[in-house]
Amino acid sequence: MARLDPVKQLDVFLRALPLLEDVRAVIVNYGPEQRHLETLARQLGIKERVCFTGYQKDVRPWPAALYCWTKRGYASHQKNGSPRLNG
Repeated sequence: MARLDPVKQLDVFLRALPLLEDVRAVIVNYGPEQRHLETLARQLGIKERVCFTGYQKDVRPWPAALYCWTKRGYASHQKNGSPRLNG
């Protein structure tokens, strides 16, 4: 659950998703990066594994509906260029 903004670095999360077998992502909310992130998911071949919900008036039900989620944090890259997610 995040505003889809470049500062959130959700692109790094999406780049990590192909490394995680059998994992699907639900990105709850909307923002200026949504089209870019949808395009990136398509380019990475993970479009079918990512659901963009768009605006949600009440986000409270989402944590209970998901197996796990990332909290607000920052993303970075390891020295070898692989994405690393930090909570």
